[in-house]
Amino acid sequence: MRASSDEVHIWPLDIGPKGGRGPLLDILARYLERDPARIELRRGEHGKPALAGDPQGLRFNLSHSGPLALVAVTKDREVGIDVERHRRRRNLQRLAERALGPASAAAVAAAAPDARLRVFYEAWTRREAVAKCTGVGLHQPPTESPVSVWGLPPGKGWTASLAVAGRERLPVRWMP
Repeated sequence: MRASSDEVHIWPLDIGPKGGRGPLLDILARYLERDPARIELRRGEHGKPALAGDPQGLRFNLSHSGPLALVAVTKDREVGIDVERHRRRRNLQRLAERALGPASAAAVAAAAPDARLRVFYEAWTRREAVAKCTGVGLHQPPTESPVSVWGLPPGKGWTASLAVAGRERLPVRWMP
């Protein structure tokens, strides 16, 4: 399988109780054409996973919430993905004010009551996907590097966002 710098592959996984590392290695093995047991991952300064030695310029990111995981794969561009299962939260507005920027917190406050949870998760997943793309972490100031970010349709009751380094939005191909 070939990765391209002109598109992003999204792999949805039902990871259940076993976790995401095994299925992630299986996906990466398809691109690298090697045994998953021989793939070595490293962590960046703020925990972002990457392939040791940067083989073939392959870039990836994994997010999971409950049993659903999404893996984004592309080439020669940093990528970040976040997926969240919608869960009712107490003090949603307080969480938005603490965890999101002022504009996003204001958007949550201004949303109709039946839309607030969706607006919160849209802002949250965008913020998380950008932080994961740039590798700075959630508690660091955002980078000045250009990042394109947009929503993905993971299914009813879920919100997901994808961020890719650069100014252009890339085509997304959902993988089997």
